[in-house]
Amino acid sequence: MSVTVYGMPSCDTVKKGTDWLEAQGEPYERIDFPKVDGLEDRLKTWIDKAGLTNVLNTRAIVFKKLPAEEQARLKEDADAAAAAMAKNPYLIKRPLLVADTAVVLGFRADTWEAALK
Repeated sequence: MSVTVYGMPSCDTVKKGTDWLEAQGEPYERIDFPKVDGLEDRLKTWIDKAGLTNVLNTRAIVFKKLPAEEQARLKEDADAAAAAMAKNPYLIKRPLLVADTAVVLGFRADTWEAALK
């Protein structure tokens, strides 16, 4: 099984997730969103698999600073949201775990464990 964890370099929740994987003895690759080639296209794939509301980080300070009209548009328009997230990866929920075909956002040991089975 191929396991990849995507996130931001200084995100504590990404660290919790990777620490958990290491404790489980699960090999993984860690990639920071800014280093992902074709991030917008990958975001569209992740949105298709996990849903826009699961990928878009509406709790992020960056999101909250957007005008209400832009927030509403990003919540409804997957293409616009993917473009915005590619330009500012802080708009992506993290960590993002990809385990074969599973896409899991955020870190919860039980959901990660289920994705790795």
